[in-house]
Amino acid sequence: MIRGTLIDSSCYFEEGQQADEHDGMTSCGKDCLDSGVPAGVLVGDKVYILIFPSTAFSDYVGKTVEIKGQPYGDNLIHPIKAMVIDKDGKKPIKLDGFEMM
Repeated sequence: MIRGTLIDSSCYFEEGQQADEHDGMTSCGKDCLDSGVPAGVLVGDKVYILIFPSTAFSDYVGKTVEIKGQPYGDNLIHPIKAMVIDKDGKKPIKLDGFEMM
């Protein structure tokens, strides 16, 4: 299990951005994940890339998440369970209905 900040990997690796809103755009992270950019989870200074359709995570860019799943190599994870954590506690992120190729 890992816990960290959900990021869009493109804006993070290019500019160090961790939030949904940056560079004057109100939903850049969401838009990137909706367009297919891989989602990642930033834990300290390490990024774990989620091997899963990124659209499942697009509403959670910049938020704290907890991911349980099958690790591959040093930084890839195929999630089997995902939660977003906020001031009200943990809430599940729906992963049902997404197909992997």
